[in-house]
Amino acid sequence: MKKDNIIPIMLCHDNNYVIPSAVAIHSLLEKANRDIFYKIYVLHSDVTQRNQKKLYKEVTKFNNASIKFINIGNRFDNLFSKTRAKAHYSKEMYYKLIACSIFPQYDKLVITDVDVVFLGDISKSYTEFDEKDDVYLAGVKMLNKMDFFLKNYEKNFSKKEQWLINQGIGAGYLILNLNKIRECELETNFLDFLKNNTNRLVQPEQDILNLCSDGKIKFLHLKYMTCSYMYDKYHLDDLQDEENFSFKFNFSKKELKEAYENPIQLHYATHIKPWNDRSCTKSEIWFKYLIKTNFKIDFIIKKLKSILFFKGDNYI
Repeated sequence: MKKDNIIPIMLCHDNNYVIPSAVAIHSLLEKANRDIFYKIYVLHSDVTQRNQKKLYKEVTKFNNASIKFINIGNRFDNLFSKTRAKAHYSKEMYYKLIACSIFPQYDKLVITDVDVVFLGDISKSYTEFDEKDDVYLAGVKMLNKMDFFLKNYEKNFSKKEQWLINQGIGAGYLILNLNKIRECELETNFLDFLKNNTNRLVQPEQDILNLCSDGKIKFLHLKYMTCSYMYDKYHLDDLQDEENFSFKFNFSKKELKEAYENPIQLHYATHIKPWNDRSCTKSEIWFKYLIKTNFKIDFIIKKLKSILFFKGDNYI
């Protein structure tokens, strides 16, 4: 198959996120361009052989995709233990920082989180990204209405750093320019920054990517990472306000409306996840795809054990 017809996609998660991973993978491939081959790579430290086999079977439902598992081991254990803001994250988020070393065969690479559902095809974002451009990565810009969250950065970050983060992107859907990252040895900068700043990072790997890229970022359409909380905090009625619209939202009315109505990636970006809380906004979409996977019984068993306060051996 021609290089132009292949999209490499990196996922990184631990064994606890196998079920969401299956939902993300199934929805991605169900919406995929049939003329393109999607090479999926799962970077992990503890995904069991059983779950690897089940994810492999999930992918084989589609004839234009493959999956490979890469065990990174305990490489980031120490740095993650020192990371102040762990929230709902795991050490696997740091694998995004070493993608350049892991994938020397590629010029560019898609990285997606797995607490997502894909409702459209991603291929256009990848094919339209030119690795010859003077940018390190592409992603979706932050919404200005999240200014309240930026207060978390006021104490420990300089004005320039705060500006870079405010003008930066979310890490739930990325395209990395591996050629440019290699050329500028940016991976070393990523890792050095992590080692020296574990105590002040707020959204750890996202902060590092934004701060070390120094503004060399291409912005993707909002529809490539439409966060579920947007439906709670913003309403289409806001689109009636003409004055300073782009300034208020970082996006045009047309782009915001398109993302609301036709998201390509729906990202459950907060600590509230549909598999833990059915009241999570848009949870019904996640469950629609869960029942299409071969992990639906695992999910039911897990919930039953949780209800019964079962504390036996891990079953996944």
